[in-house]
Parts: sequence; C-alpha cells; structure tokens
Amino acid sequence: MVRALPSHGRGHWFKSCTAHFKKNNFAWLVRIVKSELRPGLFYAIPQMYSGELMNDKKQGVVWDLTSYFPEFNGPEMIDFKKKLKEDIDELQKRAADLGPLTEDNMPEWESVIVDFEEFFVRVGHIGSYIGCLSAADTKNEEYTKEDGEFRVLLSEAEKLEVDILHAFKDVDDSLFDKYIASDALKDLEHYHRRIIEKAEHTMTRQEEILAAELNVNGLHSWGRLYNSISGKLEFEMKMPDGETVRKPISEWRSLMSGKDFDIGKPRLEDPKLTRS
Repeated sequence: MVRALPSHGRGHWFKSCTAHFKKNNFAWLVRIVKSELRPGLFYAIPQMYSGELMNDKKQGVVWDLTSYFPEFNGPEMIDFKKKLKEDIDELQKRAADLGPLTEDNMPEWESVIVDFEEFFVRVGHIGSYIGCLSAADTKNEEYTKEDGEFRVLLSEAEKLEVDILHAFKDVDDSLFDKYIASDALKDLEHYHRRIIEKAEHTMTRQEEILAAELNVNGLHSWGRLYNSISGKLEFEMKMPDGETVRKPISEWRSLMSGKDFDIGKPRLEDPKLTRS
C-alpha cells in the first residue's frame, strides 16, 4: 500500500485522456495514456484528485499496488524482470541476425516487431509500478535503485530499436507495402511509417548503440535528478483543526485546485516551501 501523490507529466511522446471509475467506495481519476510510437500500447496511471479522491484530508488516497505484484521485489517480480531481460536479449539477437528488410526475411521481421510490442506491454506494467512507488516515496533508495535498473532495461530496448530503424532505412515503397499488408501488422502502419521517418536521421549502428548506452547515465539521468530534487520539496500545511503537517510539494497544486476551499485557499496565499 502506498500513498498517492500527483506527479509531473512524463514523456512528450504520449497522448492521454482521463476517465473516472468507482472502486472501493472511492471516485478515481485515471489517465489513459497511449504511446504514439507504439500503437496498441496503453497505460492506466492513477492521478491525484484533491476532492473526491481523498478519503482522509491528512493522509490522502492510498494506492493498493498488489494487483501489480504481491510484494516489491518478491519472487513474482523477480521472475517477471528475469523474463524481460531474457526476452530482450533474445529479440536483440534475432534482429541483429536479420539485417535490412527483404522479401525473404519479411516473416522474421514481422515476428520480431509483434514480439517487441508484447514486450513493451510488460515493460509498461513494471514501469508504471516502479513509477507509482517512486512518486509515493522519493527518499526510498530501493525504489531509486530499481528505477535505475529499469532505465538500463529501456536502454537495451533502444538498442533493439536501432536494428529495427536500420532494417527499414531506405526501404523500397513496394517492399514496404507488401510487408505492411500482413494481417498481424495492419494496425501498425503508422508505427512503421514513424520508424521510416526516424531512420532517415539515424547515425551508424555503432554510434546509435553507444548513444543508447550513454543515455542511461547521461541525458536521462537529468530527468531522474529533477524528479529526485522536486520529490524532496515539502511545505508546511495548517489543517482546519489547527494541526500543522508537512506535505510533499506535489500536493500543493492539487490542494489549490481541489473543491475544499478551506484547505486550498491557504495554499495559494502562503505556501511556505521548505527543503526536506
């Protein structure tokens, strides 16, 4: 069980919408996120809603994440991560052996793409789980470590995508039309056309793989640093009963926009931000 905190939007590749549903006597607001680059892949991300979602004005909503895994880094989660690592290694080997798309290897490339889609569905499962845990407790070193390991997995997926990009680089239109006509790929034409567009701007395979490796502790690490620093910001909040409690800064905005005026108005007038 973890306490729900609002988080900053992540990933400019995503489009999202919101949906409400009732569960356990609470009204939940869920952001349904669809990946533009990976059609068919959706995430359902719980979002903080400072009004109806709060079952307690001091504690906020509690997320029960046992539907993901019974326990953090328990046997089920460990086996899940092990299977992801095995699958991405196997996919990388298959893709590297295929080379550019041809009429002879179209079935093999189709199989790689379909399996890669299924792989990312599972990546979204564990990624959203780690994201929820990290958002709820940015000071937890185990969650931070797990997020770092997850980024390494994403880096391996990027390396696979390098081979996919180079397979479709300069592909002949007639060959592509024949390839995309497959029933298994009929809903992925947009994804493949995005691949072709992106492939036009790629570096050599070796350079792209190096960039994917450097991203873990380079470009992407800046995002993790931002999340770490912003997640430790707190403010003092005076409750209607007179008690003063410390709250994460991520709740400040939600409280200001909530329907409880007595709680939201003081946040707007005197946030009193502090560093934890």
